[in-house]
Amino acid sequence: MHVLCMVHLFVCLMLVKPAVCTATESGSFSFDVFNTEKVTMRVTHQEGIRQYVATSPLLDEDASLSRESASIETRLDRERLIFTAELSQSMFNRGTSENTCDPQDKAWKTRLTGKDGKFSWGFSVNHMGPAYMTFSNPSNGAQRSRYVFDSAIDIGPSVVSLNVLRNRNYLDGYELNPLVETKSGTIHYTYARPGAPKLMTSYSCSTMEYAQDSDDGSTSHAISLGTAFTRPTWSLEPSYAIKKAMEKSCAYTDEIDTSVVKITGDLKPVEGVSFMPLFSFSNTSRSDFRARSYTRQSALSSRLRLIPGTLDISTTFAHVNSWDIKGSVDTTTVCAEGQVELSLDRFISTSMTKSASLGGHVKRTRDRASDSSVNEWEACATLVIKPRPTILGAVQTKIYSY
Repeated sequence: MHVLCMVHLFVCLMLVKPAVCTATESGSFSFDVFNTEKVTMRVTHQEGIRQYVATSPLLDEDASLSRESASIETRLDRERLIFTAELSQSMFNRGTSENTCDPQDKAWKTRLTGKDGKFSWGFSVNHMGPAYMTFSNPSNGAQRSRYVFDSAIDIGPSVVSLNVLRNRNYLDGYELNPLVETKSGTIHYTYARPGAPKLMTSYSCSTMEYAQDSDDGSTSHAISLGTAFTRPTWSLEPSYAIKKAMEKSCAYTDEIDTSVVKITGDLKPVEGVSFMPLFSFSNTSRSDFRARSYTRQSALSSRLRLIPGTLDISTTFAHVNSWDIKGSVDTTTVCAEGQVELSLDRFISTSMTKSASLGGHVKRTRDRASDSSVNEWEACATLVIKPRPTILGAVQTKIYSY
């Protein structure tokens, strides 16, 4: 029997705008009902308490969320053919009067993956009831139906991958057209040889339409091209992407063209110190407004291991500027954030891994078009306690759930 217990404490403070403070305490309990070399059956129960302030009609007071699930994994031919399935149920209890109808719903998912030599593939199906909720997304905004097919072929230095998906989702607040269907397909190609720059390119297309009115929706096509230079102490990855989209409805048709230049890198001057710069510039034009807008973003992230395996410090500084040629949009956002992570294993010797972190961020947004500014800041403390991977066992290192 394996017990997984995680405790999170978040304290969020905002200035200027009304604060949205969230306190979360959750824990899960799971064990294997049946575990062999070819089949694993597992039962999981997760319980949590959430406090929200004016974020959703369902989450406007103290409430509890519980979830039970049963999963099975069958290794039909070792790693060559694997089948997984999970059935889950969620119950949201607002703790009000007995006459209150609390949301309760089910969800299920399956996935079949195969691998034969240098060819691999996978197909998955997810279905979620309209009232089903998760701890990571309690506002039940996930896709209600999702079909995904992915495959990859490894041919020496070349790798070709294909991904196709279909989503069907009900949108809250859209009485006339609540059901939205999205379809997309992407093909990637990567060429890499030891000691040589890596070449990457991709093409993707997608459509979005309302099931009740096929005249409303959007289509888009995107092409990207990039390369990567990698060395022991540094790496550089420039890329360029163009996207052409068309949005249509009974009232108008809008064509949107976007091009993005992006440069990312990683610099490791000494052991335990790394810097990750980023720069991007996007150019967008819309046919309906006959306007052109621009966005420039620059950021620098760093990570410092003061005591390897015990104390880490990470920081990020970012600057984003958006404007258009008409002057109706001119905003600048500056953000700084940092986090200190401390491993408690060396101070408290148990079979569990223990860590604590303290972080926060400061953000300032200035809108020159309206001559206004917004200042925000947030502080967050987290305590995590969980079993070591060696205790969980090889078949229980990671099972992704809803």
